[in-house]
Amino acid sequence: MLVVIHLVGVSVGLLRKPAISVKHVGPQSVTISLTPPVDAPPSIVITYLITYGKTGETRTKTTTKTSVTLSNLEKNTEYQIAVRAKYTGGKYGHMSDPLKVTTNSGSAVRVVFVDHDYSFVVDSRHSFW
Repeated sequence: MLVVIHLVGVSVGLLRKPAISVKHVGPQSVTISLTPPVDAPPSIVITYLITYGKTGETRTKTTTKTSVTLSNLEKNTEYQIAVRAKYTGGKYGHMSDPLKVTTNSGSAVRVVFVDHDYSFVVDSRHSFW
């Protein structure tokens, strides 16, 4: 399905999803970076709605920033994070693919990128980047 918003002569397809990347994982916080969909100029994204939580829990956070710290998390706990952009005119784009992040006790980081076709695991004890 393709949703189209017309804004001051601009037509934007909301087929793509925003992206989430992890900047930092601590014992009780996760800092993420948000990237707007490639087919949406950042000037028309007015806010991001972040949905996150551990199993059985859902929290939300709205922000205008592209770098966000999610705080007051539990140590050694897996959290699932997703984001969607809200555009001028009040329309929301598609929800991003979920990102699973496990907070740590100060020594290890485990990040799992979830996709319909595959999962990708990064462990800070090994140098992948």
